[in-house]
Amino acid sequence: MFSVGNLYTRNDIYIVLGIPKNKRGGDWDTGYHREGSDWFVFATLGQPARTGHDYPNILEGHYLRWSGRNGSKLSHPSIQSMVSGQGKVFIFFRTSDREPFEFGGLGTPVEIKDVVPVRIKWRLSTPS
Repeated sequence: MFSVGNLYTRNDIYIVLGIPKNKRGGDWDTGYHREGSDWFVFATLGQPARTGHDYPNILEGHYLRWSGRNGSKLSHPSIQSMVSGQGKVFIFFRTSDREPFEFGGLGTPVEIKDVVPVRIKWRLSTPS
């Protein structure tokens, strides 16, 4: 579906997934979105995101240290679902708020910090 290292705009992702035009935008544009049982995480690294929020997201080899939205908590249903392992977590990142996203792979949480906003260290793996 997505190839690690390839670049995708959100519109590219909508097309690959077959998302109807009336279901685009919204929380797709706010850092993470659930589609069925799968999650799509969009991280900007090393600078403020399009919304102006500056999260300490950093890529460390095959790991992404990521922060949820402002005010997000481990106890929130969305975060609980994301780390539950019941669906896939597709990780996309970029270094500038106007660039396409690079697909980093599928994320598996290896470290979760119960702080506000929640912080998760994701291990990135190639989809099989």
